[in-house]
Amino acid sequence: MKFNHAFVTPPILTKGDRCYTTPEGNSYESVTTYIGRNWDKSFLIEWRKRVGAEKAAKISSAAIRRGTSLHKVTEKYLMNEELDLDDDPTTKALFNKIQPLIDRLNNIRLLETPLYSHKLQLAGTPDCIADYSNALAVVDFKTSTRVKKKKEIVDYFLQCACYAEMYNEHYGQMPEKAIIIMAIPDLPYGMTYIHPMDKCVKMLENFRTDPVSFQNKIKEIVE
Repeated sequence: MKFNHAFVTPPILTKGDRCYTTPEGNSYESVTTYIGRNWDKSFLIEWRKRVGAEKAAKISSAAIRRGTSLHKVTEKYLMNEELDLDDDPTTKALFNKIQPLIDRLNNIRLLETPLYSHKLQLAGTPDCIADYSNALAVVDFKTSTRVKKKKEIVDYFLQCACYAEMYNEHYGQMPEKAIIIMAIPDLPYGMTYIHPMDKCVKMLENFRTDPVSFQNKIKEIVE
């Protein structure tokens, strides 16, 4: 697969500790920090208590390494660079699961490139903005130890909405979809979660208005 690159000219940002500085000199909090700061983490606290702090730390570290490695390989693949994964069987296995889904991408506009929004007063780095099955989409690559329901990844859709707003603010085109491509070790194929961007943006508006109330109603919002 050879991907067509339709890269747009990105803004120049300086990345700091959980924030970015815009060309105008504004310091904007990162998307992941903002959402994480307002997201209910009680389930993580309970999980750490259940498995123990030491085991939880090991699992989390392994997940971070797995995700980082897969992101790097995916970026190289989308840049049409040759891959040599023979020395990394874990990453190779995960990548092979999601490659058919990645191959649905084309006309890549941005790849691991920072954006910001004056409207949201946030900044961040989307994994990829490209056409997915001929519709412009914000694409996020994830790993997970299990299959997740859509209502369990609402925070991912909120991130996509932030990046879509940023892209629209800079380039005058709103992505149509949020695409989460997920690799799961025990599943023989990759998972794709798709949500209309207009609904993601509406969720973001509700989240920004009242994060607690929004999260209490997630089951009603996303099925």
